[in-house]
Amino acid sequence: MSKSSRCACGKEVVTNPRHYAEPVALGVYKIVHSDGVFLTEGIGPNTPIVTTLKQNACAEVVETRVEEGCVRGKINIFLSCDLSEMGDKNTGWISLFEPPSFVWAELVSE
Repeated sequence: MSKSSRCACGKEVVTNPRHYAEPVALGVYKIVHSDGVFLTEGIGPNTPIVTTLKQNACAEVVETRVEEGCVRGKINIFLSCDLSEMGDKNTGWISLFEPPSFVWAELVSE
């Protein structure tokens, strides 16, 4: 939807507000990449690796940020995919996805 207003000089200014990014949902994510995903100590993908979450593992993402074009999620715990039991209690960061099409993990529950 376009909006118009007048600038200080009196000319009409038309603006078209756009969304360039949508918020990334927090919640339980399932690892979908066949090679799994590294859990790292820091937000950057090149920080020390704590462990690897294997394909089909689940993790509770409590914060998200964009780092070097990649959406990263901070996790506090690993969960079984049916959410019935907790796995290892490691804290760190995982890569969730890198637009436009590379995906390591998908949201399964908010």
